[in-house]
Amino acid sequence: MKRLIFFIAALFVLQNACAQNETVSGLISGVQVGWLGGYYYYETRLAPQLTIRVEPGLDFAFAYYNTFGSTQDIGLFLFPEIALEPRLYYNIAKRYREGKRTDANTANFISFKTRFHPGWVLSNVRDAYGIPDVAIMPTWGFRRTKFERFDYELGIGAGYRVFFDNMPDNLIVGNGSNFVINIHFRIGIMMGKY
Repeated sequence: MKRLIFFIAALFVLQNACAQNETVSGLISGVQVGWLGGYYYYETRLAPQLTIRVEPGLDFAFAYYNTFGSTQDIGLFLFPEIALEPRLYYNIAKRYREGKRTDANTANFISFKTRFHPGWVLSNVRDAYGIPDVAIMPTWGFRRTKFERFDYELGIGAGYRVFFDNMPDNLIVGNGSNFVINIHFRIGIMMGKY
């Protein structure tokens, strides 16, 4: 019985050891949630350290606004977005050489995230509307995988945003600036085989 338990444990250890790779995974997809939204992602390999990531999702925002009279309410807003992001996992080979985990693109990355908001908005504020925009944000981050299917990532970057409509004088969400910051912390679950 002890030999059987040892054999099964050895199989699990070898399976995890063989799953490590010095290049990025061919294809991963999953769902992630962060403190400002939820996203589905689909990431596929272009080169040994380079992937392209497509990410539709919903961004969440809130703002104070004045109603008739002098009362102030909180407005809640959901904005759909789609992002296209080439990612360079620059230290995946180093992690592999050091015996660290590399499956499902567990490594540090730099990316060039391009995000599009079509201008649609779902809100509790009457007559709220969004302004279509595109943002381009160079980003540094890292991605880690735990327990085979769970992942988390942290990223920070800054970039430039272009609006496709005139900015109204009574803009509720955002400050109308072309400078945009990309800070995200997300946890998620991977789907399918990677």
